[in-house]
Amino acid sequence: MALAAVTHIASKGNQQCIAAVIDCCKHCNDQVRCSALEALIAMSLPGDEGALAAATKCTGDPKQCVRLAAVKALRCMSLPGNSQAIKALAEMLADDDHSVRNAVVAALGSLAKHDNGDAVAQVSAHIEHQFSSVRWAAVAALFEVSAGNDRHALAAVEKRLHHSHRRVRDVAAHAFAWLNARSCEGAPTTWGMLVDVACNLVPAACLDESQASRPVDQLGKRSIDDAQASHTMPLKRMRTV
Repeated sequence: MALAAVTHIASKGNQQCIAAVIDCCKHCNDQVRCSALEALIAMSLPGDEGALAAATKCTGDPKQCVRLAAVKALRCMSLPGNSQAIKALAEMLADDDHSVRNAVVAALGSLAKHDNGDAVAQVSAHIEHQFSSVRWAAVAALFEVSAGNDRHALAAVEKRLHHSHRRVRDVAAHAFAWLNARSCEGAPTTWGMLVDVACNLVPAACLDESQASRPVDQLGKRSIDDAQASHTMPLKRMRTV
């Protein structure tokens, strides 16, 4: 209640009041921390470094509601292209809560400039994550941060087609297919190139017993056929991680 009152009384950008609210971001009660982040959104001017630093610290909060509030705060208080906010959000793609990951995807799409190679690099790194939910969240975020210019995203995903882990290659194949379909729909050589890459980069050491007896070309072809068949999957569906 007191935090809500402060937002109505204090002038926007009042550093003394902002400092007091930032202290509340460390409160032992998670609801107070959430309210403090909402108050920072209302009180801070875009790009306020102190407020952004406080929100960034809250991205590692043990409570899901606080992490969601931190994502919202970073999205609302950051100037477009803010590298520190984008880095903090990209790291949150590995959050263990799907609602937080989905919020991060939307926030990255809002903040990242569409030719931001650094944002693409930070997001695409999570395609190699050990958990599939994080890998797919990274693909969804990649679609968001590269919208309108896929050259950085395609290059980043293409590197993962050579990854030693089969499941990383599978995700990369789907992502490459969807990205390429968006940027140059109908290109006849795209799928053939992708098949050639995947079919020749499945080391036997990476296969489990059930796969070891199958020809490598069938393994690669299956992944690429799946990618081609589903390359028009809506982004909304991809966000279900």
